[in-house]
Amino acid sequence: MIARTTALAGIVLAGVVLVSPPAEARGARVLLDNGKLTVIGTDSSNTIVITRAKKAVKVKVDGKKIRIGKPIKPRKVKQIEVQGRGGNDTVRLVEKAGPLPKATLNGGPGNDDLTGGSGKTTLI
Repeated sequence: MIARTTALAGIVLAGVVLVSPPAEARGARVLLDNGKLTVIGTDSSNTIVITRAKKAVKVKVDGKKIRIGKPIKPRKVKQIEVQGRGGNDTVRLVEKAGPLPKATLNGGPGNDDLTGGSGKTTLI
C-alpha cells in the first residue's frame, strides 16, 4: 500500500487526462485537454520547467518529472498555460528541439521569474 501512495495515478474523464503527481511534487497538477497543456503549481514556491525535446514535451516541477501516461508528442500541444499560484515561483519554457506554442505564464502572488519561449507569450 505504501508503494501506491508514491506512484503516478491518472484518471481519464471525457477525453481529459487528470494526473496526480508523485509524492515528491505533491500538489502540482498537469492536464492536457484538446491541445491545451496546463500546469498548476502549489501555494509554495515552485520551479516549473516545460521542455520541448525531440519526441516529447516534458514537464518538471521542483526537479521531478510529471508524466501524463504516454509521452506528450509536441504536435499534440497547441497552447500552454502555467499557474504558479503562491510563493516565489520560477517558470521556464525551454526549446531544445523546436519551438513551443503560445503560452500564458501566470506566476500568481509572490516574486516570480517567468521565461517564455519563441511563441506568443503572455507573462502575468
